[in-house]
Amino acid sequence: MIVQKRRIATVGCAMAAALALTLAPAASPAAGAWQASASAPVIALSTGTLAAPTTTCKTNTGLLGLADSATISWAKVPNATSYRLYVGGSTSFFETSALSFDITGTLIISLLGALIGSSTSITVVARTQNWESAPGNAQVIGPSGLAGVRCQNP
Repeated sequence: MIVQKRRIATVGCAMAAALALTLAPAASPAAGAWQASASAPVIALSTGTLAAPTTTCKTNTGLLGLADSATISWAKVPNATSYRLYVGGSTSFFETSALSFDITGTLIISLLGALIGSSTSITVVARTQNWESAPGNAQVIGPSGLAGVRCQNP
């Protein structure tokens, strides 16, 4: 009887071991490939925005008190290193680090062709090496006299 109980216990253990081996997931070579480590340099990520410049326009008078040019100016935008002035809705622009820009009739005519009888808008964008602001408020300029320009915003 003791031998019979031992035999049942031995058979039971063998069956349990066989069942465990059958149900256990097998290790594969691919599983080992996913276990790796490496170091990488730490980089600083930054996000930011630049405020859009708020511009003003001043008509400059020349001989005989006639308008001959316009000056677009703006306050410094914190962290900006340069400014782009876009003419009309085009991709033509001037880049400057100054806080104002003089616009003459000759300059506009050379950029847009014949400006006679029409107006155009100038927008300013603040820039850094990594960021660009939204365009500031537009300043509308138009022809004055034979070759001058004047501000047309109220």
